[in-house]
Amino acid sequence: NASHSGLKHSIRYLFQVQDEGKQKLNWAVAIVALLKVGIVLFCVTIFTWTNDPDTLAVSGLLVVVALSITRVLNHIFINETELVQATT
Repeated sequence: NASHSGLKHSIRYLFQVQDEGKQKLNWAVAIVALLKVGIVLFCVTIFTWTNDPDTLAVSGLLVVVALSITRVLNHIFINETELVQATT
């Protein structure tokens, strides 16, 4: 999200505004963000574990799938939650 809309806008997604105007951490979005950091760290360190081309190719495929899943999860936790809040 930060690469598309800016860091300030992305940080806003980590918090939900409650009825009293207080901000509360949006745990679902925070967990997905941590998962993305873990995937990136895995990509950065994979060369230290193996240099087998087949293993690296499968790892790359799994990274792409995992990042796609986190994108879908972010869509569900951010956009659909905002849609529900806007209609109520």
